[in-house]
Amino acid sequence: MKTTLSPGGALDLEAPAKMRLILAMQQLLRLRGYHGCGISDVLQAAAVPKGALYHHFPGGKAELAAAAVMLTSDALLKKIHAAFASKQPLYSLELLLQAGLKRAVETQFQQGCPLAHAAIDASDADIILQNGVKTAFDSIQCAIADGLNGLGLPIARASMLASLLLNCYEGAMLLVRVHREPELVENTLHMALSLVQRELDALEVTSQ
Repeated sequence: MKTTLSPGGALDLEAPAKMRLILAMQQLLRLRGYHGCGISDVLQAAAVPKGALYHHFPGGKAELAAAAVMLTSDALLKKIHAAFASKQPLYSLELLLQAGLKRAVETQFQQGCPLAHAAIDASDADIILQNGVKTAFDSIQCAIADGLNGLGLPIARASMLASLLLNCYEGAMLLVRVHREPELVENTLHMALSLVQRELDALEVTSQ
């Protein structure tokens, strides 16, 4: 038996209640943002009683959202490490980032990045969520920077380029939901990664 969040996938009701809560919140963040979904929406999507939420997440909705952000971040970090371990790191990284765009297009631009939505909606009162989002973005930027450093770029420059890539991607993914033009993200990614490639090419020439 499964419960479906529309649009998107389905949650396996045989999964542990805690994981169902996290996955439901992750999906709702993509669809509606943090303030766009209430506790009742999460409980209904996860098919759990209210007591289960506060049993697993005493901090309530903000703590659950932070856990969903962390789940998203952990999955993305594994993919980033895999991309840089491939034979074509920048190409693999571009494919990885384009996966988010593909999801947006397939859902008629209703789904976005749960990290970005959480960042936009997190208020000063939701310090648990704020810290979770900050940690997630910092970890992702560091992973990209480490990957670029491994390709030969000095760590300071790698960190700057990693920040550029992340900022360009998140900004483009936000605007694409307004303009509904996938090329906006594709062109932004291409230009940002081309800049990285030029720096790597220049580094190779200098070292010869």
